[in-house]
Amino acid sequence: MKTIKILVILLIIFFVSVIGATIVVFATGYPNDFENYREVINYEESKNIDGITHIDIDMSTGKLKVIPTDDEEMLITFKGEKITLQNKKNFSIDVRVEDETLKVIARTSHKGFQLFHWLRHAELVVHIPKTFDNNLTVTFSTGDVVVRDLTLDQFTFNGSTGDVDLLNLSVNDAIVNFSTGDIEATFKSGDVKMSLSTGEIDFVHLGQDFDIDISVKTGELSIKLPVDASFDIDAEVNVGSIAYDLPVSRTGTVGSKVVGHVGESGMNQVKLRVKTGEIEIERK
Repeated sequence: MKTIKILVILLIIFFVSVIGATIVVFATGYPNDFENYREVINYEESKNIDGITHIDIDMSTGKLKVIPTDDEEMLITFKGEKITLQNKKNFSIDVRVEDETLKVIARTSHKGFQLFHWLRHAELVVHIPKTFDNNLTVTFSTGDVVVRDLTLDQFTFNGSTGDVDLLNLSVNDAIVNFSTGDIEATFKSGDVKMSLSTGEIDFVHLGQDFDIDISVKTGELSIKLPVDASFDIDAEVNVGSIAYDLPVSRTGTVGSKVVGHVGESGMNQVKLRVKTGEIEIERK
């Protein structure tokens, strides 16, 4: 009986909430005055990057593409539609230079209570000149990210949720931290450190000189390395399995752990860690 009473009370609360929200919607004239609550955003700006040593991109939600251009200036475009019941125009895109850093910030502010607020069809595209070969930082909350065909000194990526494609990147050093989702990454050169909490990583390195450190808490890690590359390998899965198609000269194996070297020892370092899941290692 107590359970039934609780369910009845919860249903009453639910229906009262729905009715109340409907009254608010019609009382504010939302259906009849939609344009007051709908903001279509079309933004485009070009920036000269002479003297810029660092590009910092920060986006809260949507789709982000960072791609090369043959032009001498960096082009930033944003398209999206923001809807909020309270008619608060709280989305902002800010492009500014601080010292030698060019910042691109596209974020939604959530100050105070906001009813029926969302940003949809949001896409930020940043065209970086091919001549730029310094540092790039990308910070992203929720959505999909593509960064491709760039040559950089330092690349840093921090993200929360979504799918990430890092394709055909040439770097000296890359650091990638991601929470939940899938990562597809192809690096032509450089040292790479990557961490993922939950999801899958499909990683390819095409270079001959590299140090690779990849960790996954829960999920799968697939890594492909050049067939003629030499490297020391230290791979371990706490709960799960390791599969590898490598001519490993093993110095030790304990459970789901492989420690040894492929080719000449001491050339490159590959460290792989998965707490729960699988590791698959191949030569490409």
